[in-house]
Amino acid sequence: GTHAASSTTYKTNGLYSRFTASVGKTEVPVDGLIQFKIMGDDKVLYESKLIGVQSDPEPITVNISGVQKLTLVVTDGGDDIHYDHAVWIEPMLWK
Repeated sequence: GTHAASSTTYKTNGLYSRFTASVGKTEVPVDGLIQFKIMGDDKVLYESKLIGVQSDPEPITVNISGVQKLTLVVTDGGDDIHYDHAVWIEPMLWK
């Protein structure tokens, strides 16, 4: 898990074909919106809808063939960072 705003970058060196995960928000007493992004070599490869505490986890599969640098980003969804607790559920890199 993480808190918005955050980003984590991994060197993938073009070794993987896809990234899979589910994305969601941990339950907190007050709703706040978050958005997930996946960047490959500084280009947006995936952008989630706005996710709130009542949202179901969103499964994702992203083609990352040839990507040298993979960045996982969580933004505040445009409503500030309060209660923006995000989770990357079972993130996996596939060859």
